Amino acid sequence: MTQQVLASPTEAIGKPDRRAPGEAGVWIFILTEMAIFTALFGVILWNRAESPETFAAGQALLNQPLGLINTVALIVGSVVVVLAIDAALRDRYLQASRYLVAAMLSGFAFMAIKAIEYVSVLNHGGWIHTDVFWMLYFVVTGAHLLHVVVGTATLGLMRRRTVAGLTGPRDRDLFVSATCYWHMVDLLWLILFPLFYLVN
Repeated sequence: MTQQVLASPTEAIGKPDRRAPGEAGVWIFILTEMAIFTALFGVILWNRAESPETFAAGQALLNQPLGLINTVALIVGSVVVVLAIDAALRDRYLQASRYLVAAMLSGFAFMAIKAIEYVSVLNHGGWIHTDVFWMLYFVVTGAHLLHVVVGTATLGLMRRRTVAGLTGPRDRDLFVSATCYWHMVDLLWLILFPLFYLVN
């Protein structure tokens, strides 16, 4: 049985492939999500400038080590996703699927740590109605957490197709799209972590 290659039909006949990798609709979704979060970053910075004492008090209750562990978890997840892409390019689908499992585990670790952190904040009296810091913290990090859940689930769905060898007509584009979405989730947290935990 002849293995499919990741090269596009235009490359096969000597023409450069100018199409973005993955599904075009997913790229539109990713860019839209990044634009929304960029606006939220601006809202955080504006409110920090308006209420520095409130933000300093809220930040003092956050657990920086847990935030750092979550940052490392997502970075590790992105690294193994890159390894999964490389393995798939080499037609090593079982190896690629194992890397996807490792990325999913990093997502589960992020969710568990974030749940612990939320409980700790709630026990200290922080909630969405407490003040502007906690409103932004729960809304923005909650939205990001939802993206982690979606990203982890998407990698899980792609893992089944990867084990099968990405034989479907759209499987390879979907594989690339899923990994790009995961990288977006990682990138967003790399901005959120310093905004909430470090910048004072």
